[in-house]
Amino acid sequence: MYGAETYDAVIITALAAAIAGTDDPSAIAAEINGVTKEGEKCISFEECIALVDAGTDIDYDGIGGPYEFVDAGEPSAASYQIGTYDGGETFNPELDEYVFAS
Repeated sequence: MYGAETYDAVIITALAAAIAGTDDPSAIAAEINGVTKEGEKCISFEECIALVDAGTDIDYDGIGGPYEFVDAGEPSAASYQIGTYDGGETFNPELDEYVFAS
């Protein structure tokens, strides 16, 4: 559980660092909100970083859901995962479903 959200958090941070052009935490933090809104939608690091390298403003919509942080840095929408057990006994992540709410 929380694998998708953790993955997306790392990707958002990496994209913010690329946009900031530094590993300074304050500069990265200042770019995080912008990675998630008001730009060209992209869903993978490869796709997003190509847009960033081309100077395009991005809107990362990750595997855990479409993210959009408000100005205070808090999410304006959420997602949750419905885990499924195969035959009622074995957890099967391939059957997971993600539900998005705003």
